[in-house]
Amino acid sequence: MRFQLDEYYEKQGCSWGVVQLRDPIIEKCLEKYDVKALPSCRVVDEFGNCLDANARQHVEIYREKRQMTELFDRWRREQMVQRGVRV
Repeated sequence: MRFQLDEYYEKQGCSWGVVQLRDPIIEKCLEKYDVKALPSCRVVDEFGNCLDANARQHVEIYREKRQMTELFDRWRREQMVQRGVRV
């Protein structure tokens, strides 16, 4: 199963951190980020603030348009807004 997940993430272009399903932190994350179904993708900052609750859909859309840089910029702007920085 682990190999299949690694292969899937590599094929999908996922280079970010992934929490394994059996990790005890999963239950806390599911509750904190209101995850209703798996697989799911949330973008969170280093303080645990959710920057994008629909990251999976956004990655698919922006990747299809070859605009991933714009998506990363969107997440950076959201991070700044949450910290009270004018953008």
